Amino acid sequence: MDVTHIPGFGKHRWVHVTADTCSRFIITTPQTGESAKHIINHCLAAFAILGPPLELKTDNGPAYASSSVQHFCQQYQICHKTGISYNPQGQAIVERANRTLKMQLLKQKGGGGCYVSLQNKLSHALYTLNFLNCDAEGLTAAERHQASCTIAAAGLARWKDAQTRQEFYQIQ
Repeated sequence: MDVTHIPGFGKHRWVHVTADTCSRFIITTPQTGESAKHIINHCLAAFAILGPPLELKTDNGPAYASSSVQHFCQQYQICHKTGISYNPQGQAIVERANRTLKMQLLKQKGGGGCYVSLQNKLSHALYTLNFLNCDAEGLTAAERHQASCTIAAAGLARWKDAQTRQEFYQIQ
């Protein structure tokens, strides 16, 4: 989870971004700041879509390290991990999501004028990124997320053939 700044969004220029580690599914909420209350608002919106995570990884900024965010994570039984200070590589997945989101918003800028509100612009960008962009295997982020939920619920068995050294996976 991270905050990116989009100056063209006016007073809602602090866009809070969450990227699911396994599926790369992105959720954003425009906020008027980056304090603990804004982080909690974003988390609640993200939980409404993906459900509460087992683990939340953030940088160790003052808002993320605040007692109210720590208490919020304890309430939802979330293991909150922070990265190393001034080390964006520790947040590589969400930093890439920030860049991808900004690039998608720039691509949309020249399009039709039907996306006039800030929320519509973000929703259209997220729809494109989560439901229309496919990876090398032909899966979208939404499909990968759904598959990871199914596999996690069913359980995954993994084994290796000793002679051929080939790995096998089976959903139980």
